[in-house]
Amino acid sequence: MDCKEFKKVSGGYLEDAIPSNLHQEVQEHLHRCPLCAAIMLQMKLLRERVHLALCKDCCPGNLRQRVSRKLKFASFHLWISKIRARQKK
Repeated sequence: MDCKEFKKVSGGYLEDAIPSNLHQEVQEHLHRCPLCAAIMLQMKLLRERVHLALCKDCCPGNLRQRVSRKLKFASFHLWISKIRARQKK
């Protein structure tokens, strides 16, 4: 697995929604690639913060699910662009 493939499956990996063989490939890639490992850590931290901020008792309707879904992918792309900008310097 390379970084481009990781990007495609990272959301599914984070949600534990990918097949076990693909899960293993992602884990192996994360052990080899510090950049993707840092991205995954940031995604996990953001996910935890969003879950805490959007408690079930204080959000109307399906707001929690909608916000969580949008943040998951938006944060990943933002994080990638920041890292790439640093690498170009």
